[in-house]
Amino acid sequence: MAGSLVAACRSLALSTWLLSLCFVHLLCLDFTVAEREEWYTAFVNITYVDPATSELRTEKTECGRYGEHSPKRDARGPVAMPSAPQDRQACDPATRFSAPGGGGGGGGQQQGGQQGVQGQQAGAWVALVARGNCSYRDKIRHAAGHNASAVVIFNVGAGNANDTITMPHAGTGEVVAIMIPEPKGREVVALLERNVTVTMAISIGTRNLQKYVSRTSVVFVSISFIVLMIISLAWLVFYYIQRFRYANARDRNQVHTHTHTHTHTHTHTPVCVCIYIYILGMSDIGFFTDNRYCSALNFRYRYQPIPIPIYAATNLTSEC
Repeated sequence: MAGSLVAACRSLALSTWLLSLCFVHLLCLDFTVAEREEWYTAFVNITYVDPATSELRTEKTECGRYGEHSPKRDARGPVAMPSAPQDRQACDPATRFSAPGGGGGGGGQQQGGQQGVQGQQAGAWVALVARGNCSYRDKIRHAAGHNASAVVIFNVGAGNANDTITMPHAGTGEVVAIMIPEPKGREVVALLERNVTVTMAISIGTRNLQKYVSRTSVVFVSISFIVLMIISLAWLVFYYIQRFRYANARDRNQVHTHTHTHTHTHTHTPVCVCIYIYILGMSDIGFFTDNRYCSALNFRYRYQPIPIPIYAATNLTSEC
């Protein structure tokens, strides 16, 4: 009984431990990755004529990132930015965009700046605005209100100069929106401020899948692991306590058995059985007849002489 209980405790403790490890492993696989973000990079190709050398320059880098709700398609056109320096973030619905060689645009149409905004398609142009002061959705909608086919937002104020993020901008329609690093955006702004016509071509880059670890999931997994560890340790403690108890009980039982056996082996209870012996002589002729009957034992007996020394008979009768 004791052996079976100890074996059951041992198997239960080991099973609990293995189940704990398996359960925590499944939790780590299934719950720690709470979100998966799919995003696409964008190739940004800018073309302009160097005013110093009059040479056509082309720079292509995979520095952009498509917005979360942006159509993943190509876009191309001359670059225009807000006319007023204080409106570079395009947070005002009345923001006017200007291109080299012209004025601004408003009311859904470009007027003076239309001569400078020329693209491969009629009316297709790319708005360049800075991040900050309002939502991405507002910036994109304000630029789309001036017939921009694409909006490029450069990441002003980022901790890392080359960082970009996946912009959330639900409700902006079919306008292509990407984010580029701050140095790249300021490079294009510097060219536009020198009245250099810059043409930008946007194309789809690499598809990326980014996984985020949820804090809530990490806390849940940690608490679950601690609870399962406590249960496992409790079973192990119970197992070893039971094992210790049964070991002590077995030792006590062995000591008791040994003591009891030793007592019965080496200690005798003195018993004095007094047997009254009557030594018959040849003169007691009545005892020597055949077929005498014992009324106490209810059987017939016959006598047979037994030689007993006189000193033995005397000692035996004197003890009683």
